Amino acid sequence: MAFKHHPMKIKSALILILILAPLANHSQNIVFKANLPALAFNSYSPSIELPLSDRLSLSIGAGYVTPKTKKHNSVTGSSDDYKMDAFYRGPNFTTELRVYPFSNKSAPFGFYVGGFFRYMNYQMKLNFNYVDALGKQTVEGTGAAEGYGGGGMCGYQVKIGKVFVVDAFAGIGVVKTNAAGFFRNYGKDMDQYETLAAELGTAGKGFSNYRAGADHYFSFFYYKGGLPMIRAGLCIGVAFPGLKSVPLNFD
Repeated sequence: MAFKHHPMKIKSALILILILAPLANHSQNIVFKANLPALAFNSYSPSIELPLSDRLSLSIGAGYVTPKTKKHNSVTGSSDDYKMDAFYRGPNFTTELRVYPFSNKSAPFGFYVGGFFRYMNYQMKLNFNYVDALGKQTVEGTGAAEGYGGGGMCGYQVKIGKVFVVDAFAGIGVVKTNAAGFFRNYGKDMDQYETLAAELGTAGKGFSNYRAGADHYFSFFYYKGGLPMIRAGLCIGVAFPGLKSVPLNFD
């Protein structure tokens, strides 16, 4: 399953980028970076940072998350005997507007503060693991999650020698999310799926706009609402002489 994209929101963001990108100050550096901690979560997202002035820059990034063999999220039901693991796959897009406030440095180097916007659209593989009289069991399902939001961030970017760049940053924000998952009942015991639905409900307890249930075909959950978003990274990059920084941001 997949959620519908929001073409007007995406088009508006692209138009803004096209308007601002030509304003880049090409007397400054451009750097491509990779967020090394994010690679551990199978997230690959290059980005480019364009200096707009001595104090201002625009970062544009597009990435892809692949599940491989590592789970990205896990929720627990009434006990550790009931747990759902989620494996994500899909694209995300991030833009940042950074301000470098100190006069002894010129964008994009030194301390900065800024704001960011992110859009994501993921497909999910779901494994619901539980223990019954026969031992450990797993029910497989599928789902999708779409979200967009933004927040604030700060960091420090330094140029080492003539080529290399290191960028450490952290930020927090809010993402508006639609997420749903389904576990099909292939003629199995209905009690199993009602139990699964009850555990899905327990796992989502405390979230408003969250539903879980079951019928003769599916156990399901659905969530629509806001969630906190935390961003952090340690990026390694390469600067091009004659420009002043374009990052490859993997987060």
